Amino acid sequence: MTDIKPKLRLIETPNQPDQPKPDYLKIYNRILFEKLTKAITLGYIDPEVKKQLIYYYVKEIPLRYASGHITDRKALDEIYTIIGYTDYFIGQITPRELTQIYPIEKSYDGDKYGTVDYFSTMETLEEFGMDEPITEDKVMDALFGYDNVHILKYMSIKLSVISGLRRCDGHPGLAEEYCGQLGVRMYKMMTDEDGKQFFYDPDKQTTYPVVKPRPKYLRVI
Repeated sequence: MTDIKPKLRLIETPNQPDQPKPDYLKIYNRILFEKLTKAITLGYIDPEVKKQLIYYYVKEIPLRYASGHITDRKALDEIYTIIGYTDYFIGQITPRELTQIYPIEKSYDGDKYGTVDYFSTMETLEEFGMDEPITEDKVMDALFGYDNVHILKYMSIKLSVISGLRRCDGHPGLAEEYCGQLGVRMYKMMTDEDGKQFFYDPDKQTTYPVVKPRPKYLRVI
């Protein structure tokens, strides 16, 4: 009996175009709009909806500040207003509810490296009372050392926006003021008309060129 060998045929599939990444800012905005519209229609915000608003606002705000270099006063005011709404909602829930919305990272070596971890976060939250409302005026204290990547990013944006608003009013940013109190000199990175970067020393009112390190594989001939 003769063996019958199967015939193989290569089928080429056309190259699939790269799928566009989801526009999460647009998605979060739509969800928030729908939930707030429904709450306004009903005349109250259900506790579970409030938790959902916190979840989406904490994720949406960093996307609004994605560039990290917003200097326009109107844009900063808009973001700060939304941060105010978010802090208001967070102030109405308990620390235990916050850990359900944004769980604490399971990292336990903060003592070793001098960083926040699960234990330090829980220690801070327990000072507020795990089942007592955080209250709006204590939101900063509750979140400042909260070990969760989304909460930490939210707090970073909040401080950046506050610094931006201070600069709009002619005051130094938070980091600049803090370093000034410690006697640490601050420099500003600026770019001239030709696109070249340089440092500016506001105390001496002098500039310094930015010297970038030469790659090891290059040598002077």
